[in-house]
Amino acid sequence: MNEHLYQLILEYKMSREEALTLRLADIYIELSHKYFPEYKHAALPKSGDPRKGLLFKYCWKLLHETKDKIKVTDYPNFIQSQLSILKNYENAYINPNCLIGDKAWSRWCVWSKYFNEMKKTSEAVVNQEDFTKEIKKALDETHYVLTVRLGELTKNKVLSEMETILRWVRMAVVSPIFIAMSPTAESYIEEHKPALGFELPKGVESMQVYYQNLFKDV
Repeated sequence: MNEHLYQLILEYKMSREEALTLRLADIYIELSHKYFPEYKHAALPKSGDPRKGLLFKYCWKLLHETKDKIKVTDYPNFIQSQLSILKNYENAYINPNCLIGDKAWSRWCVWSKYFNEMKKTSEAVVNQEDFTKEIKKALDETHYVLTVRLGELTKNKVLSEMETILRWVRMAVVSPIFIAMSPTAESYIEEHKPALGFELPKGVESMQVYYQNLFKDV
């Protein structure tokens, strides 16, 4: 999550669902410009409460229509599925209402089936460079957020705030990669066995040196 969104979440004291909705709106903006660069797309308000904007309201409805049907981590793919399918239609009307309703769900079902079949054939081919960049970006952003919120990061500080940090992960403010790589988080989870509410990413062990350069022994 970028710094601007994070500041909006803090400024307007957004709930977990509102923070996630804001993130979905940001993903829609990024992908709509990628697939349809010639369009003038819906955007968040330039100032004031983003929750009052039409794009936020569509994304809020998307979340409530689908939150019991798909994982949080699938929402970027859900939004991509709508735009990539509409890209194939001549003179398609591109508006965030494409994210909601039965037609949106049908597009997702078609796209996800195709995507899963393609994924099976290409699972062995991993672009290590892109993977590394994504991990670094997630860790950098998490380090920024935790430092702003908690100050100097120490084992004791992180341990005492772990319940709050786990809530931030569920709100998509902090990356679950941090939880997967942090020895402090590992010991906390082993001892307290909290209900995480998210999946821990796998295959990030190769980035341990980068993690330690940022977070030391936290």
